[in-house]
Amino acid sequence: MTGERAGQVFDPGLQPERTVLAWQRTVLALGIGVLAGSRMLLPVLGVLTYVFLAVGLAVVLGLFLAIRRRYERMHAHLTRESRLSLPHGAVLPGAMALFVLLAALAALALVVILALR
Repeated sequence: MTGERAGQVFDPGLQPERTVLAWQRTVLALGIGVLAGSRMLLPVLGVLTYVFLAVGLAVVLGLFLAIRRRYERMHAHLTRESRLSLPHGAVLPGAMALFVLLAALAALALVVILALR
């Protein structure tokens, strides 16, 4: 679609836009989970909770920025270049899955440690 304006939407159904909104909602939910988990950890871990909070929020912010960058690249590719070789990759879904898995394992470890006290 060479020659189109950069601000023009590629798909009348706005599929790329709906996808990025879904990713943003997911990352927002992860951020809320980090905040809620930190609130629950504060009485147990004390000051160490702030380290986990900072790391968790940094990961969430990084994921959000990666989502925006991915959308902008995809939009530019769809509106300016050939549709035959769309960029793809599983880094972003893999990073999010790894973050959720590590958070779940940490929560499980905390529950087991507190139960054994």
